[in-house]
Amino acid sequence: MTWDPSTSDAELLQAWRRGDKTAADALITRHGPRLYNFFASKVGRSADDLCQQTLQECVEAHERIEENGGRHSFRSFLFAVARRRLLDHYRGSELEGQRIDPLEHSVADLEPGVSEAIAAREQQRRLGLALRRLPVDFQIALELLHWEGLTVAEISRVVEAPEGTLEARLSRARKKLETLLHAEPSLAEATVEGLLTEDDRGPE
Repeated sequence: MTWDPSTSDAELLQAWRRGDKTAADALITRHGPRLYNFFASKVGRSADDLCQQTLQECVEAHERIEENGGRHSFRSFLFAVARRRLLDHYRGSELEGQRIDPLEHSVADLEPGVSEAIAAREQQRRLGLALRRLPVDFQIALELLHWEGLTVAEISRVVEAPEGTLEARLSRARKKLETLLHAEPSLAEATVEGLLTEDDRGPE
């Protein structure tokens, strides 16, 4: 069966549960590139493996995926699995027994070699460098909100935090990112998808 691009994730998931493998393929095709981008900005050469691991876990767990919107969307489940895989990857390469804290450590701390391979355009590359200097969960939340279009409810499930807590983290993340961008004049011009609009910045 060929699925229309307008078919919702929920409909595809229901068809998948009924045994329609074309629905599973449609979901993976729809979200695979976004999943790859999620990992490529954080781990470099391990992105392919982590994508496969994440998709495999989703395939194995598809009967347990809830789909009623908000926190319980297929996207939030997918990226929640992806985040766990990402943190497992970092913990597997801990330096000198260092404990990985996604609210303290950045990609630049954990995989400094990733920074050279992130974005095709120079402006996006520079913004990417600033994002990767944020704590991992700050980076994840901003990217999912502004680039993947997830709602605050969905992201709160991904990062395992209440919505109110996430809203506060997003505010802190934007301020930290703005500080990083303005610390270097060449970064100050970098804006992607309205990531640092005036409304986002809030009061000084």
